[in-house]
Amino acid sequence: MNTFVRAAAATAALLAAGLPAAGSAANMTQPMHYSFETQLTQRYHAGGFAGSLSMTVRPDGTVTGWYTPIDGNPRNVVGGVDGTRIWLDIGGIRNLHLVGTLRDGVLHAAENTPGSDPLELNSVGQTR
Repeated sequence: MNTFVRAAAATAALLAAGLPAAGSAANMTQPMHYSFETQLTQRYHAGGFAGSLSMTVRPDGTVTGWYTPIDGNPRNVVGGVDGTRIWLDIGGIRNLHLVGTLRDGVLHAAENTPGSDPLELNSVGQTR
């Protein structure tokens, strides 16, 4: 429920700003499926956490999928795409909200909350 409320709030914010919620995703006629190997890191900490992200971007710009960290417990993913900009909410990980880019099969997103050491999710994917 909390994820749904945040998704609705983010969509409302885009519409209020006069930005199209789907952007170039509206030009898609079929959903796009992505599978990424990921690295979740923090700028001021050594190392990171491996995982995988499987997601679908629908023609209307909505994103759904699953993030599976190295511990193997899948977490629900919801979000949206506007051109190359993307936002993702990953459940079960401190209610992680990420904002970034999805361009040419490469995903880069960072935690969108105030803090001295935000989490970053980097990955390279292939459309399948």
